[in-house]
Amino acid sequence: MEEVEVEGHRGLMLKSDGEEALGLDPVRVVRLLPSFDCYAMFYSPREWFVSPIHRAKIFRQTAGWNYPALIVDGFAVGIWSLNKSGRRIKVEVEPFRELSVSERKGVQEEAARMGSFFETPTEVRYSQLAAGKTS
Repeated sequence: MEEVEVEGHRGLMLKSDGEEALGLDPVRVVRLLPSFDCYAMFYSPREWFVSPIHRAKIFRQTAGWNYPALIVDGFAVGIWSLNKSGRRIKVEVEPFRELSVSERKGVQEEAARMGSFFETPTEVRYSQLAAGKTS
């Protein structure tokens, strides 16, 4: 075992895993997690999953509820909802910050996977950011 530090947090890992990890390129992952997804529900500590500023938008403590989360590289950067309109699915995304082109592409790919599952076309829409900008 050896001590490692990741983004200011200390931990332990096998030395052989640490050597392998040094040679890996960062992976960009975008996911649309549903309500009550176990990744979101049981992530601890929560500030590693979602900024304290946006925590209440995902977790409703008094109701024991959590909203669907937009995840980029394991961190919640927004919420989303799904609405069916006729034979189309609309995915409404409310990002907590501006999304990069590659992140938006990842959202589109996630929405397309949902459309494949439901066997219907999908459309992605972005709501306004808290700062008043539209995406």
